[in-house]
Formats: sequence, structure tokens, C-alpha cells
Amino acid sequence: IADRDVKPDPVVLAAGLDVARINCSHGTRADHTRRVTALRAAADAVGRPVAVLIDIRGPKLRVTSDGAERPLVVGAYVRVVGEANDTASLHFEDPETTVVVPVSFNPADVGAVVGHRILFDDGRLTVVIERIEADSLVARVVRGGLLKPGKGVNLPDTDVTVPVISPKDVDDLAMAVDLGADWIAVSFVSCAADLHQVRALVPSGIHLIAKIERPAAVTNYDEILFAADGVMVARGDLGVETPYEAVKTQFGVPVITATEMLESMTVSSRPTRAEVSDCVAAVIDGSDATMLSAETATGADPVNVVATMSAILAAAESSEYQRRKTAGHRFSDHEHPQTGALAAAAAELARDLHLDGIIVFTETGRAPRMVAHTRPQARLVAFCHDIAVWRRLALYWGVHPIMIERSSSTKAMVDAAQEYLVTSGLNKAGDRLVFVGGPPNIAGCADFLMLRTC
Repeated sequence: IADRDVKPDPVVLAAGLDVARINCSHGTRADHTRRVTALRAAADAVGRPVAVLIDIRGPKLRVTSDGAERPLVVGAYVRVVGEANDTASLHFEDPETTVVVPVSFNPADVGAVVGHRILFDDGRLTVVIERIEADSLVARVVRGGLLKPGKGVNLPDTDVTVPVISPKDVDDLAMAVDLGADWIAVSFVSCAADLHQVRALVPSGIHLIAKIERPAAVTNYDEILFAADGVMVARGDLGVETPYEAVKTQFGVPVITATEMLESMTVSSRPTRAEVSDCVAAVIDGSDATMLSAETATGADPVNVVATMSAILAAAESSEYQRRKTAGHRFSDHEHPQTGALAAAAAELARDLHLDGIIVFTETGRAPRMVAHTRPQARLVAFCHDIAVWRRLALYWGVHPIMIERSSSTKAMVDAAQEYLVTSGLNKAGDRLVFVGGPPNIAGCADFLMLRTC
């Protein structure tokens, strides 16, 4: 997943880009509009969907981007103040040793207490709070270094009480609707109620990704899964706030693994062996997608990074170990048990009969998502009528989305799909396929499973 000024050139898509993440923590509405327009043009050029994921900032705590670099010396004091404060008017008892650090939040409102840690720059620098004042937190440096502007702030010992949606997020959500975003990533989710707040501001056609970045999100993981359409394991902030642990799902929602996947390729043309192992581990753990951040946002060669990531993931997924591990994997969907059962049956038939493809007809994207969760070895093709569903399917594991005209009957729909598969070269005469779906134009009503030979 990339985030930069993408030129309307299909090269980056050919390298393996499926979803473009637009990070609202940086850039303007005009920047984001330009990127989305260019990306959609590139997708049209290659004739395949590329989904747009708008990543809202949420209550990200940051050092103010004032251009100043601040050396934090072990044993010295730091005074953390809100960026709205006039720091020149503040009285300091220890002006020679105190470094003033302005932050993007009011320190007095986050619920911190004496003895709690404040981490800067993904945990690279650490201070411990020794005094709480009306307008600031005074802390002693225990792990020093150079603190650069704009770096993140984490309070791992504190149940941070700032709202999950800021006024900026409200504006960015409106922008996401105007741009026709396919997915919205909600940052620093703590519970299902956070997602409900976002859902009230966007139409149901835009799906929500819950970013798992806080200890509270791990604690409330089950309720978050019921409210989310997918989750992102944002290992940067999660790794700072709590010891890293693999987050698994049995709810069938897609899982994105993010942060420092190929970090060295920000400047290098090759990944480290440890990074390759990390990407393979993400596949083995059941991730549907891996996300690139700095590697493509500011890296020297984003196309090479995307191609490298794609090659690593393809090799990992084709391994004999992975095929054995995922064979027969399924889940139960309590809201749509019939669709779930048919999806699992289609994948099982394809595996046991060594079929050449699984063909799913969908109005909402639900059925191909369920089939994808079984990690079938046969090619998984999803036919749909809605362009929003077509783009959204780009995030689901292994799905090849195709737009098709509406049909008047199930037979006409299957015949048209089979003709397309042969004429397009996706399948050839003699291939054996399993079709699964429901009546044309009726959502949530999968009711047939059909075996056919091209």
C-alpha cells in the first residue's frame, strides 16, 4: 500500500499495488485529491481495481512540527506543554536544564499520573513524569537522544482520554466521502463505540478498518471485530504501547499487517533477511495484506519496494507448508450462515476435485470475502455489478474482481460469466469450475452451488 504523489502510470500497479493508503496525518485536501485522481487514472489504464484507503489521523499524539530539534540528555528535565500555550510566558524553576517540548494535545487532559512514562519517536526516547502542573507535565529523561519535530508521543501506562475523532478527522471523513473512498482506517480505536462514531459520519458503502494500536484495542478485540469490516495490526504504536503479540481473527474480516515491513528499502534496493522473514511470517499468521509506509511514502524506489513485497508474498503463499496449513480453514458467519456454508463448500470442492477456478457472484462482496478466508488454491474470481464493490474487493486476499452487466436470471448470469472467462483467457475449454452465488440483483441471498466444465 503506497502513499505519495503517484503519477498516472500503470507501472506501480503492475508491480503489485492493490490498495493505496492516503495518510491524512500529512498533506492537504488538494494533495490527497491529486493522488486519488492520479491513482484512479492509472487503474483505468490497466483495467483492474485499485482501492483507496483513507487513513484518518485520530488522536495521534505528536510533538509539534515547529522545526526545532531538541536534545534530551539522560537525567535532565523535560516540560511537556500544549502547543497552544505561550511557552515564553511560562515560569520554569530549572530553566537551564529544562527542555520545553510542545505537543499536539493538552497534557493536563490525558489522564497521566506521576510515575507514568512518556515515549517519543516510537519509544526511542523515554521520560518519566515527576510533577503534574496545570499547564504542563514535568518529567525526567531516562532514555535520551535527539527529539525531532513531528515525532509521535505515546503514554503506555496511561488510559488516554482524548476523543477518538478530532475536528480534523470530521473534515477528512467528509473528504473521504467526496473522493469516493473504498475504505477508511480509523486510528487508535479502543472499543466498538469508536467505530460507531465514525460509521455515523460516512455511508455504509465505505467500509471501516480498525487500527489496533492500543492495549485497550487488544482487550476489546472481539467487540471491535463485530463493528469493523477489517483490522490493521499497526505494529509501530502497538509495539510501543504493549508487547507485540499476533492478533488473529476467526470473524472472517481481512487483516492488514503494517509498519516496518521492508523498512531498510526506504534507502536500500534490497530488503534484509530479517525483513523477508517478517513478511513470510505475516503470510503464515494469516494476514490478508501487508502495508508499506515510509518505504513507499518517502522511499527512493517505491515501485521496486512494491514488486519486492509482491514477490516475497507470492513465494510464501505458494509454499507446500502454507497450502497444508490453510487447507480446510473456514469460519462461521452467524448473520449469514447459508452464504458462509456455500462459500466453504465451494472452496472444499475446488480443493478435493482439483478444480480450475472458483467463481463467485456478489452484490456486496461478502461471499468472495468468505471464500477468500479459506485460502483456496484455485483461482478465485468475483463477478459484480457495482463499481464500489469492484474496487473494495481489491483488498481481499486472492480475489480477482471483474465487472459484469446485470443478468435477468441465474442461468444467464452463469453463462455470461463462463463466456467471459474463456474469451478473456482466464480459463480455457475443458477447465472445471465451481460457481457460487444467489439470484441476480438480490443481496445477501446466496442459494446455489454449481459445477460446470468450460
